[in-house]
Amino acid sequence: MSSQVQMQRLAESIKFISPRRGISTFSEVISSKRYLYDANKQEPPSLFYLENAINQTSITLKRSDPKLIILDLNGTLVYRDKSHSNRTFPRPFLMQFLDYIFERFYVMIWSSASPHNVKKIIDAVFPPRHSNNLVDVWARDTFGLTTFQYNQKWLTIKNLEIVWDRLNSQNNRGRESPPIWSQKNTVLIDDSPLKAQLQPYNAIHIDEYDVELHRSRRDKELKDVITYLSNLRYESNVSAFMRKNPYKHIFKNKESYTQYLSVIEQNESYSRQYWLEKQRIMDRNKKTDNNSSSLSVNTTKFQQPRSKRPNNQHITTSTSIYKKSRRERDGGYDSKRLYRYEN
Repeated sequence: MSSQVQMQRLAESIKFISPRRGISTFSEVISSKRYLYDANKQEPPSLFYLENAINQTSITLKRSDPKLIILDLNGTLVYRDKSHSNRTFPRPFLMQFLDYIFERFYVMIWSSASPHNVKKIIDAVFPPRHSNNLVDVWARDTFGLTTFQYNQKWLTIKNLEIVWDRLNSQNNRGRESPPIWSQKNTVLIDDSPLKAQLQPYNAIHIDEYDVELHRSRRDKELKDVITYLSNLRYESNVSAFMRKNPYKHIFKNKESYTQYLSVIEQNESYSRQYWLEKQRIMDRNKKTDNNSSSLSVNTTKFQQPRSKRPNNQHITTSTSIYKKSRRERDGGYDSKRLYRYEN
């Protein structure tokens, strides 16, 4: 059986469960969102990721260690009314949520919206005390899309390996730098389970904040996320903890989650031999790429959460350069956002 067929079967076997919309398959979610995507490039988590999430345990610490939260914007923190010039409505309890996470976590934004729209949303709902403390802001131009994909409603996958590689780059290490980021200390908060399929045990999937929830005025999702994070922040291994203790909106009960794990971890494409062979191919290709070209990485300084920074230190954000040429856009990942420390 080809790996492509295995992947398609795996995708169809995974059920995405929403409290309001019931159970859906991968294809049904794709269809409802009207996403375009390349089935040949759909991949499950790596063997290394699964082994760290499944075979390791998380220890509850007495004192919380640093953790990184990656936020989505549209549908997660805000609702944008396209019928009224894209008016932006913040999700209920957003300010309380932002105050909580910025005091206790490192925070960055990764959105599939265009850089222009990302900037508009941040300016609309993030006060300066929070927007100036973001580790980084990534928009649609960081997904490595072709020009055609960039201009279509293309399914974008948030591969956290890209974030970890960028933030952990030796060129970015400095006295004020945070710890090494990995699956043990990173949390993605997004309304779409599809976007976290490469690191499923590092994601909090919340209900999409849409026109229905906006009009109901009963949404308390962000308060529930605060409650969940208040426990998660004391765990030593985020992926191991979230695998056994998923956020409530992913699965309605423990039985459905157990069934999900069975599908994920017993599928043929998750076998050790499959991924060992895949890793050999990736290593060989990587060695070839390294011989032909070298990667350049932007240098970035990171800020600490407010509660951990010296009183005399604050951060300013330099002007963001969002416009990119077509060649740059097709060529790779570049957030084009720089930070500097001032005393």
